[in-house]
Amino acid sequence: MRNQQQDQASPWVVNTTDETFLADVVERSKAVPVVVEFWATWCQPCRMLGPILEKLAAEYDGKFELVKADGDHCPVATAQFNVQAYPTVFGLRDGEAVDYFEGVLPEAQLRQWLDRLMPSEVETLIADAWQLRQSDPAAAEAKLRHAVEASPANDLTARLKLAEFLAEVQQLEEAHAIVQKSFDDGYETADVQRLLRTIELKRSGQQSGGVDACREACAAKPDDLGLQLRLAEALAADGQHEEALKIALHTLQTDKPKHGEHAREIMVGIFDLLPDDSELTHEYRRKLSAALY
Repeated sequence: MRNQQQDQASPWVVNTTDETFLADVVERSKAVPVVVEFWATWCQPCRMLGPILEKLAAEYDGKFELVKADGDHCPVATAQFNVQAYPTVFGLRDGEAVDYFEGVLPEAQLRQWLDRLMPSEVETLIADAWQLRQSDPAAAEAKLRHAVEASPANDLTARLKLAEFLAEVQQLEEAHAIVQKSFDDGYETADVQRLLRTIELKRSGQQSGGVDACREACAAKPDDLGLQLRLAEALAADGQHEEALKIALHTLQTDKPKHGEHAREIMVGIFDLLPDDSELTHEYRRKLSAALY
């Protein structure tokens, strides 16, 4: 639970301690920008800066939260942030410090600093869309398309988020076209390659005719390893990841020269579909590595 010792004049001002710092600052910044002020009771400049920050926190009305960290109550956090003087102010977004300053800034400069910390129009549209994607997918799609239109030409973020959303709602051809163009334009980042593999796996599963059709084909020709891999793709596209991994691994182990690369691609694509901390991913990465080497 977040620290409830708050400035009564504003719900957006929180006093923290080492015990609550992680929740008040780092975790909270994943939902809203956080400004953390490291200060001390004996510090005269802190007495000048503090009221200005508190005033702006109230004025911005929830666009950011101000967390006040008294050095006497936050020695561990003060050391972790390498605070050398009071006051020192950090701005955090998504769990990371993105900017800081020491000393006292004039109010006009402080407003400029805060405005740089705020999410852009594109970031706000993406965040809103992601919250809506389950409850109102049409509205989410509209916001993502607006984000793409509002983005700078060389910014991939909105385009990749739109493609990820389209893949979720099975609009796979458009999703693939968006990511493939980014890849062809030279954006061969890990995120682009991962999303491309994910979409290609889903497309293959969709084109296979579905799980039931693939099972029937495999039953008719149980020794056809190509059909086994089509079944693995269909299972992966249907969310049946463990069975898909098991079939792909068995196929690779049975005939690596002919089907090994395709089987490996299917397994890597499934890893991309799963959370990074998935036990299934860890288990089958080890098995894939052993089978390959």
